[in-house]
Amino acid sequence: ARDLMGKATLTELAFLVVQRRMPTAEETRLFDAVLVSLADHGLTPTVLSARLTYTGAPESLQGAVAAGLLGGGSVFLGVVEDTVSFLDAAGDDVECAVARELEAGRRIPGLGHPIHKVEDPRTPRIYAIADETGLTGSYLTRLLQVAAAHSRQAGRDLPINGAGVGG
Repeated sequence: ARDLMGKATLTELAFLVVQRRMPTAEETRLFDAVLVSLADHGLTPTVLSARLTYTGAPESLQGAVAAGLLGGGSVFLGVVEDTVSFLDAAGDDVECAVARELEAGRRIPGLGHPIHKVEDPRTPRIYAIADETGLTGSYLTRLLQVAAAHSRQAGRDLPINGAGVGG
């Protein structure tokens, strides 16, 4: 309590829990932007289920939150984990990884969005903040390569999902 309360922000604490060290100012700015972007979901199935559950049982906020979380999966809420796993498995051979997924008829994690068909507005902003803070690392770079490979191989562009960038 003495070390963190009143001294660390929630963003810094979340970073500390995951990375086991306090973030730099640049890391805090980027991580905070990612966390804010993940909260921007509007009317999605997970949000609707939570809101409808709360409407039916306003005394059960925990039940409403649980209903929203239980609706998460590969399209909503699972995108970050799927994207990181795909980028790890792809390594430097992005072209082959994309080809494998397309040949198997599977979606490319981190690409496409059920609402933002042309561009997910969170994506360019996250990339801009990453550039401004000098934190455009291998995952963000590789995700751009994946999007370009998909465009070449599938013959159509899919937007990079803002939640996927959060990975």
